[in-house]
Amino acid sequence: MASNQLDDAYSSHGRNFAENLEVLSFRGLSDVRLDGLKQVNLLVGGNNSGKTSILEAIAVLYAGNDLRKWLDISFVREVRTFASSPAQMSVLDTISWMFPSHDVELFEHSGAGEISMSAQTPVGRRGLRATIDTFEGFLDESDMIGAQRRLLRVGNERRHSDEPVSDNGIELNIETSTPSEGLFPDEEKDTFQIWSQIGLRTMKKARSRENVVQYIPPYGHRNSSSNITALSRSIQEDNTTELNDLMSSLDSRISGVELVTSGNQHRPQIAIRLEDRKLVPVSVMGDGVRRALSIALSILASNRGILLIDEVEAAFHVSAFSKIFDWMVLAAKKHQVQIFATTHSLEAIEGIANSTESTHDLSAYLIGPEDGKVVKNYTGGMLQRLVVEAGLDIRF
Repeated sequence: MASNQLDDAYSSHGRNFAENLEVLSFRGLSDVRLDGLKQVNLLVGGNNSGKTSILEAIAVLYAGNDLRKWLDISFVREVRTFASSPAQMSVLDTISWMFPSHDVELFEHSGAGEISMSAQTPVGRRGLRATIDTFEGFLDESDMIGAQRRLLRVGNERRHSDEPVSDNGIELNIETSTPSEGLFPDEEKDTFQIWSQIGLRTMKKARSRENVVQYIPPYGHRNSSSNITALSRSIQEDNTTELNDLMSSLDSRISGVELVTSGNQHRPQIAIRLEDRKLVPVSVMGDGVRRALSIALSILASNRGILLIDEVEAAFHVSAFSKIFDWMVLAAKKHQVQIFATTHSLEAIEGIANSTESTHDLSAYLIGPEDGKVVKNYTGGMLQRLVVEAGLDIRF
């Protein structure tokens, strides 16, 4: 596609804007299709209906062959970013369970189905296909040193890493297709080996640092380390004024967001500058402000990209949610960010239906109880008429 055609194609939306999404196979999803996607897309359904899996599928599709992002996505379910736990699955198991399991037994990696999905964007179709195969091999001393595993315990015997160690794992094959400025799409293939004892042997070549997709889990706002990193990046990219404007437009008491370090602390903290110039820790402002800050930082980070929000109503009071949703929609429009959000809350649906900003820019999808199938699709206007005017519960 010629350069001027590309410019026209995404003049009103970012070039990564998904016009439709097709997930042929991913986790428990099978033949899921979302048509008529808008600026804001709401996934409605009960627990275990596949809403979160759809968000993860979008994240994986746009991650392409960047395995670091695959790992970030797969670890979200275990809240790996908060604390380490012996009960958490290994890298090998976590990646394996992103594939359709069919009748595969727990921790059995052979026989899994393939991952296959695609999305139509203003500049062409983006696609991803991935498969896994099992293998067996030996790990040598360099593998152990590289993984910082000098000693391995095998049964009751302590085995030194200079002895070859038998191991097994999976070979992950990823094929991607992305739109290009030429006649044909850019296609790429990569293979990664993930071992049961040391995880990844190599990350292959460095990938793009472009953050097309941002993903906010239900309690991601409580991850202070993640928010500090995001705020630091926002400051480095000179987005402070935009961030302050976003926060003050939601809460007029807020005049700014800052990173501060006290004399007896080794790491910075996020603080809110109030209109009277008083500086207070963000935690004092409550969960709602922390959640809003996470959303604001993610919108700025995903400029002209995609923002995924799991349980969009989390941490917000029901009475304020309609205003908060309006704020999200306005920010998404300004920064050309496409939002995909999940909810199973009737109060959240009512708040969204009462939104004054989302009538023409919202598409809602009722996800069925099995395989993430779309049962019904509502426009913003339909949602308003059914929920607000007729008082219907669209969740069923």
